[in-house]
Amino acid sequence: MAQSEDSKNPPQQNDEAVTVNEVTMDGGTVDFRDRSGIVSGNVYRGGVIRGDKQLTVEGQVVGVPESRCSIEMGGNIQIENAAVGARISGRNVVIMGNADACQIQADNDIEIHGNFTNGQVVLGSRSGDIRRVNQLRIEERLADLRVNELKVQTSLAARKFIRDYPQVDLRMGNILVPQRRDLRVDLRQFYNAVETADVDKVDRALEEFYMRVVVGMLTRNNKNYISRNPSRHKIFLKMIEELRKHMLKIRELDKYQERVRILRRDNHELLESLKNPDQPPQFRVGGTVGGGVIVRFFRLKGFQETPSNTVEIDRETTEARVVSLENNEGLTLEITSPDGEKSVQKIEGNTLSNGKFVPSGDSIVWRPVT
Repeated sequence: MAQSEDSKNPPQQNDEAVTVNEVTMDGGTVDFRDRSGIVSGNVYRGGVIRGDKQLTVEGQVVGVPESRCSIEMGGNIQIENAAVGARISGRNVVIMGNADACQIQADNDIEIHGNFTNGQVVLGSRSGDIRRVNQLRIEERLADLRVNELKVQTSLAARKFIRDYPQVDLRMGNILVPQRRDLRVDLRQFYNAVETADVDKVDRALEEFYMRVVVGMLTRNNKNYISRNPSRHKIFLKMIEELRKHMLKIRELDKYQERVRILRRDNHELLESLKNPDQPPQFRVGGTVGGGVIVRFFRLKGFQETPSNTVEIDRETTEARVVSLENNEGLTLEITSPDGEKSVQKIEGNTLSNGKFVPSGDSIVWRPVT
């Protein structure tokens, strides 16, 4: 839930997002955390917004260079009106009005429907995805450690059943298979019979399956063993409880092994998308681009694993500066390639209006939208 120090403007929750009326410097930081956010009014000078998901600002973002508004979200950001004097960072950023004196950074695309003046944009940083890659690798490592711990625990317990209960018949199809040194427990047949992928429902079904099916079958298989000596009944009940705990431990091991598999798959897919993006980022402007605007595109390269099992990713930068020529003779693009080489592109028609900046090799080009 969002946190705000402005008691006059507390966040209000609905089913889809958390809503605040306005954001001011006096109101303190508004942190939407793991919920999407809506600002129904304006964001004023010095206002700060953070969060992990999406954000919609239905009013304006009104800061000044000396006291900028700051918006940093993990998901997409949409500002329904103008933005002035703001630092904005998100996955994709859309500003429906004009943007002036703004510093905007996006993992992917930026779109300004109005004019853009006196600002800077940075595209293609993929910072959220890079953080996610490293988080997935950390989660995978921790899950893998737990798998190894559980393998040791279940291996010791499996040998104990053969050693402590040599006269008990522990056979049950392919699920319980006594071997020379240990008891093999394989729950795949049970999983195939359960018609759900819901983890909690599978856990509950296993408890019910054990009490109704496993205990019933083992009791029938060992009826003669139990009936010959009253003390064996207590031994059998002790074995039943230990086997229950063992099967639940096997279930936990299976869950962690599946988690490792999923984390490894997601990590691989995300890393591949970083190395080979489907399409390059773009910066679209529906209005006019003024002089003094700086556009930077990041390209990811040099993926390296660290000793701590995280990934460090080198970036190379291509930059375009929009320069106004003297005597109102139009605009040029001053391009700086990743290796520092500079070039100048004359702008046809002496104006940048209704088009987009896109990376092209080691350069940046402006393409009018027809």
